[in-house]
Amino acid sequence: MKKLNLLFCCILFATISFGQWVQTDNSLSLGDINSLLAYDTKIYAATEGLGIFSTENGGISWSAENSGLGANYISDLAVKNNYLWASSTDDGVYEKNVGPSDWVHVTSGLTDSNVRSITATNDYVYAATASGIFTIDHYLSSWITVNDNLSNTDVYSVHANSSNLFAGCYNSFYSSLISPVYWNHIPDMDGHTVKSFVSYGTFLLAGTEGNGLYGSNNNGSTWWWSSTNWIVYDMAITENYLFAGTNNGFYYSDNNGGTWVLANEGLTNTVIRSLAVSTDGQYVYAGTNGEGVWKRAISNITNSIQDENIPFSITSNPGNGKYQISGEQLINAEFEVFDLTGKLILSSTFDQNGESSIDISSYSNGIYLLQVWSVNSDIFFSEKLVKQ
Repeated sequence: MKKLNLLFCCILFATISFGQWVQTDNSLSLGDINSLLAYDTKIYAATEGLGIFSTENGGISWSAENSGLGANYISDLAVKNNYLWASSTDDGVYEKNVGPSDWVHVTSGLTDSNVRSITATNDYVYAATASGIFTIDHYLSSWITVNDNLSNTDVYSVHANSSNLFAGCYNSFYSSLISPVYWNHIPDMDGHTVKSFVSYGTFLLAGTEGNGLYGSNNNGSTWWWSSTNWIVYDMAITENYLFAGTNNGFYYSDNNGGTWVLANEGLTNTVIRSLAVSTDGQYVYAGTNGEGVWKRAISNITNSIQDENIPFSITSNPGNGKYQISGEQLINAEFEVFDLTGKLILSSTFDQNGESSIDISSYSNGIYLLQVWSVNSDIFFSEKLVKQ
C-alpha cells in the first residue's frame, strides 16, 4: 500500500485584530444592492428600488446618480469607453457619460424591458432578457437580437471575455464567439441556472442558483464543480484571489476555486448579492440583501486565517478508489464526495479520532470532489480525488 502524505490549508476564523467587514456610511438606507461596479475613482451601487448611487471616498458618503433615470429597479451595471450602462427590470437600459451628465434611455429595438444582466466589450453592449440576448454597437444605432441557435431564450446572465460570449439560461448554458454570434449548447451545465460569471484568459467561473460554482479552463467547453450547493449571486477577481458572494456569505479562494474560505467576520447580513474590487486593488465591496454596502481590506481578508497548516493524511492504493483519511483537527468533521456534475455520491463523518474511510471503487474512473467541513463551519476545504 502506498502512503500519500498530503498537507492542506484549511480555514480558521479571523480574530478582530486582523480587521473585519464594516458597513459604509449611510449605506443601510440603500437597502438591497443588486450590482456593484468599480471604475476610475468611484464605486457605483445599483439598488432594488432606489436607482443608482456612487462614492468616490471609499464609502464615507454616497450620492445619488439618478438624473434622467426613469428606472428604479436596477439589475446590473457595466462600463464601456467611459460610458456607464445600467440595466433595469422595469424600464430597459440606460447609459451616461461617467462625468456629470444625465442618463439616456436607450430603447430603440429593445422589445423586452425586463433586462436581467448587462455586459460590454470594446465594441458592443449585450443585454440578457427573457426574450433572449440583445446587442447594440458603439454608435447607439439600435438594439438587435443575437439569438442564432439559442434554443432557450430565457436568459438570466450574459458575460463576455476577449473572444467569447456566455449565456446563463434557465437550466441550460450556451457559449459563442463574439463574432459571429452563433450559440452552442454546453450539455455539462444542463440543470443549472448560471447567475454570475468571472473570467481571466480562458479560465471561467460560473455561479449558479443553488448548485454552487463551476469552473472551466477551456473557455466553457467543459466544466468541473468547485463548491458546495450555494446560491452564488456574484463574483470578483484580483491577480491572486477569487471572491464569491453567496446566500451563505463571502468566500475567497487563492487556488482557482479548488479551496474556498469563508470570511464573514463583522457582517450582520450574510446574503451577499454583489461584489466589486476597488481599482487600486486594496478593498473589496459587498452589496447585501437589505443592509447596503460593506467594505473590507483585501489584506485583512487573506490574513484572517491563522498562518497555520492543518495536516491530514490520505492513504490508498494508487487510484483504486479506496482512501483512509485522518487528521487530529478533523474530529467529528463531516465530508461529502461529488462527481464533476455536482451529484452527491457519498457522505459521512470523521470519528472521534479524526479518521474516516472513503470508498468510491464502484464508481466510474474519473475525478471526484471531496469537501470537508466542521460542524461549526470553521474548517472548509475541497480537494480532487482521481480514480483510475
